Amino acid sequence: MTGLASKEIKGSVSLKKSKTYTILVEYSSVSSFPDGKSADFAAGMLRIGALPVLDPDQLMKEAVDAASKADAVILAIGTDEERESEAYDRDDMKYGSHTLSLSHLLIKI
Repeated sequence: MTGLASKEIKGSVSLKKSKTYTILVEYSSVSSFPDGKSADFAAGMLRIGALPVLDPDQLMKEAVDAASKADAVILAIGTDEERESEAYDRDDMKYGSHTLSLSHLLIKI
């Protein structure tokens, strides 16, 4: 269970191949709820992951190239965990600029 309205802290670090790194995690079981009381599901969570750095323009070019060679294109768009979460409210309901740009390019094919 994720997205329990606790503040999500994100960061990025560049790592070097074949080098060893130490990660220090400081954890507290104190509730983040306004009344300070803990709840059964408020045990806490740590998520660590790794993602490649992607070039959105290159990905759009690859998508347009693939669509140009296809007999038909089915375009399904939406948001991802970077823009949509119960942990925070969005300022608007807009899609990201690259999503809209890709949609416009694919419609022209």
